[in-house]
Order: sequence, then C-alpha cells, then structure tokens
Amino acid sequence: MRAWWVQALRATIVVTAVAEILRGDVPYGLFCLVALAFARGSVIVARQIDLRPPVMLELVLLSVLVGDMTLGSSLGLYVSAPGYDKLLHVVTAMLLAGVGAFAMWRHARAVDRARGVFEGALVVLATLGIGALWELSEYTVDRVLGRTTQSAPGMHALSDTMADLGADLVGAVLGVALAASYVAALTRRDPRPAR
Repeated sequence: MRAWWVQALRATIVVTAVAEILRGDVPYGLFCLVALAFARGSVIVARQIDLRPPVMLELVLLSVLVGDMTLGSSLGLYVSAPGYDKLLHVVTAMLLAGVGAFAMWRHARAVDRARGVFEGALVVLATLGIGALWELSEYTVDRVLGRTTQSAPGMHALSDTMADLGADLVGAVLGVALAASYVAALTRRDPRPAR
C-alpha cells in the first residue's frame, strides 16, 4: 500500500513541475524535479546505511514536497490559507524527527533515560538543521528565481524565517516525543533487544 502512495506522490511532483514549466516558470519546474531527485537519492542512501524503513522516509520527504511545491506554491495555500506555512513546518519537522528518532532507537528495546534525552536532543538539533537548510533554499530560490518564498502574508522575511524555525523546533520536539512513546510501547510489549 505504501508503494502506491509513493508512486502517487512522485507523480504529483512531476505534474507540478510540468505545470510550472508550462506556465513559463521553467526554473521552478526544474527545481521541483531536482527536489524529487534529492528525495529519491536520500532513500537510496538510507537503504545503503540500513536505515529502515526507507519507504517511510520517502513517504515523509515526498509528502513535504507535495505540501510545499504543489499545495503551498502552485495551488497558492501559502497566500490564501493563513498559517499554512507554519503548519507545514510543524508537521514536516515532526515527521522528520519522528522517523529519525525511531530509526536511531529501532534496535534498542531499553534505552536509559540520560542517553535517550541526549539522543533525542541530537535528533531535534538535526531537524532544526534541516529546517535551516529549508530556509536557506527559500532564500536561494528568492534570489536566483525571483520568487517570494521567504515571507508569509503580513510578515517581514526575517520574522517569517524565525517563526518557521520556531515551528520546526515545536515539530521536532513533538516528533521525538512521539517516537519515544512508540519505542516505549514496543519495549513494554517485548522487552528483548531487537535483532
């Protein structure tokens, strides 16, 4: 079932890219295709380092791309739906941190509290780093492609960036907390270490 969703999300990004190119925004259409290739490449790398489940990682990445490129930019939700940008940042960070923390803890059925807090903090910081890369890519898209991705309606670009990073922090903490709860539930069900 997940493979069907992956194919549908990939197709949505390709359709978005083609639509942007047909509208005359060739650079943004190409940017959509490069982002799609990056998402696929990330999954290939994840598979090589035995990060499981790579299909889940690809679902998360493709969902973020559809949320940003198709719904946010092409269909205009960034402008027409107040708060859409912040919601997308919270959800994206929550999904990325949740998958990252679960991948780190998947073999550990019992993690001591201090180690778990330290590793959870590392996942939150890594997720914030991804959020910062997102903001840098918005800045680059604005400068190179002449778009206005760095400001939400009624917000100055710097204020929008800081609010986006704050939303990333909230989402990352929620994602790590959800992953920790899930791993704890698995531990209660089967306390033996996973193989």
